[in-house]
Amino acid sequence: AIHDVSHTESSKHYLGLKRAGVAFAVFSDEVIAQLKQLQFTEMRVIGTQFNDCAARAFTGEKVAIKFENGVHPRDSTKTARWVILAGKKLGTLDARSPHLLAGCEAIGAITSSPSTSIIVTSLKNSENKLQIDRVNQYAFANHNWQGEQASITLNVGQNNRVFAKVGERVLGVLNQQTVAFLEQQLAAKGRRIQGVSITGVVNNAPASYADIILDPTSVKFPEIQVGNETSNVATVMVFNAMVEPKLQAKTEQVMCNMLKRAVERAVERGYNTVRFVDVSSHSDQSSQNIRTIQQLATERKDIKVEFKGAASSEDAIALLTQPDDIIIGIRTPETIGIIDFVSREGKAIAAYIPETGRFERRNLPSVQKASVVTNHLER
Repeated sequence: AIHDVSHTESSKHYLGLKRAGVAFAVFSDEVIAQLKQLQFTEMRVIGTQFNDCAARAFTGEKVAIKFENGVHPRDSTKTARWVILAGKKLGTLDARSPHLLAGCEAIGAITSSPSTSIIVTSLKNSENKLQIDRVNQYAFANHNWQGEQASITLNVGQNNRVFAKVGERVLGVLNQQTVAFLEQQLAAKGRRIQGVSITGVVNNAPASYADIILDPTSVKFPEIQVGNETSNVATVMVFNAMVEPKLQAKTEQVMCNMLKRAVERAVERGYNTVRFVDVSSHSDQSSQNIRTIQQLATERKDIKVEFKGAASSEDAIALLTQPDDIIIGIRTPETIGIIDFVSREGKAIAAYIPETGRFERRNLPSVQKASVVTNHLER
């Protein structure tokens, strides 16, 4: 039954509440037992051809890596989990791979993806480069191109595909963007691409992804250091979650209101600093929170607003030392485990329920005060 609820392809019977997280809520003891050693050690890093290590082809060597949050390469308004190697960006974790916390360090064996394309740099003008794809499907499939000089002839075949040949043997298919660039250059001279010969230096194209296998015994998880002077700091633990698309806009607005209300609440209770700690399971879920917190830090002049960063639930709870500290977030099947956990720890929590538009409140000082907080959050 749990497998059906969690993984069935049809969601019509479950009204959008289909989450594999139900297993974590039901079998919490079994899950905790698995935490003694890291279970997910294999991951893929994408976009390696665009970053600092593009020129390096990894063949399984073990290196020290670190996971950090940074600007998403395709959307500056979002965050991405980057893999850093000796201070250089390797790439971002693929969405389908496990995501370790920002600040984690480990030893990992890295293997670059096989090269299926090559880059030809013109001898006449080093600014002119051609990309030839599918080289793994033709005569030079097993050849490793490392700065060799070659004379390449272009031949237009069926479906207007442009083949690159070395002598009579097919090297590969000219990349579509390269074809468009070359046709434009040749048209200005009144020439066509058929039969054009190019002499250049040939190199394997940079790998587009790399696979990492972590040594689980080498993983060092980040520690959140608590300063000595915390008496005047209000800490707010935040968690977000994925919701149905039709509920997304309202949920984001409510979460924004909750963050703003948390700052107002800290001011009302005489704190000079409010510190947010995010325990959302995925970085893309916390990006909206981060933007709101950054906006509050800029706008509020009566209190200092800090974003401590991402943390595990256990590390975040260790920061909740003041009686007015609170946890706010979104209640979904994915976050029930967090809510139950912090509730057992006796911490005050207010969670918005997207499906009903109401709030779940636990361990708040009193019903009257909770109602006031809820009214503020709803407004």
